[in-house]
Amino acid sequence: MPVNARRVLPVVVAVIAIVSGAVGFAAYESHIVSITARVEQRPLLEKHVVPDPSHLPAQPPAGCVPGDANPPIEVPAETCLWWVMRIEMSNPFNVALENVVITDHFGAELDVVPPADAPVDVEVVTHSRGQPKKEVFQTQVRITWCVTGDLLPDGTCSGGQLDPGDSAYLDLLVYTKTNPSGKQEYTEAGTYEMNSGATAKWVDPEGVQCGPLSNCPTTPSLEVKVLPADKSEADGAEPVQPSGTPTPEATGSPEPSGTPTPELAEPAGGATQSPTDR
Repeated sequence: MPVNARRVLPVVVAVIAIVSGAVGFAAYESHIVSITARVEQRPLLEKHVVPDPSHLPAQPPAGCVPGDANPPIEVPAETCLWWVMRIEMSNPFNVALENVVITDHFGAELDVVPPADAPVDVEVVTHSRGQPKKEVFQTQVRITWCVTGDLLPDGTCSGGQLDPGDSAYLDLLVYTKTNPSGKQEYTEAGTYEMNSGATAKWVDPEGVQCGPLSNCPTTPSLEVKVLPADKSEADGAEPVQPSGTPTPEATGSPEPSGTPTPELAEPAGGATQSPTDR
């Protein structure tokens, strides 16, 4: 039975269109999936104040209160404040990151306490001034976190790797301290840099530092705006007495105005005395 070409040709065209459409849709869907994956991928390195810490890495000093955790961070001056600072590191690459280490620097107004079992080295950086440079003052606190490997006695890190898709984080207790003069930081209103920003370093399997990136990643610095302290509350001043309340100077009962007082007579060469001066 002969085949009608006019009937077969539309069917063939329709089949080709369906197959082409399916391939195109699959490519489009794959493109959408890859975009979604890039958008949802965790940042390589980030740092922030934990808004509601469920676990403190260490106990803050007595009398310290939690500081503002929502940007822009605003706090009162002359108040002991504490925060939990979290640094997070993840590996979004398809190769392992070896000997991963993160460093950060905090302002001289702050003290930093890591968890007791964390591989973190805390170094207080000081400078001297005056003649002959007898005055030593702290300028910052520097931390070194061994994300992988061991913390060596000299404060460096060695060994270990962060596999593809793995992540790690470190919580630090950060609080304002007293300065060498015994005054509570922050002593004055203004904008302060809490820290300079974290920097991560590693080597890829080929030994290239921070590969496959061309530069090692860093986080922005965190700032805090310090507001003037309420002097009346800070100094514990007593309530002011209403101006209409008299404050008597004499404690004795006044004598009747009609009663003569011989002692008030002016003695020869002497001055007159009042009852309150006796």
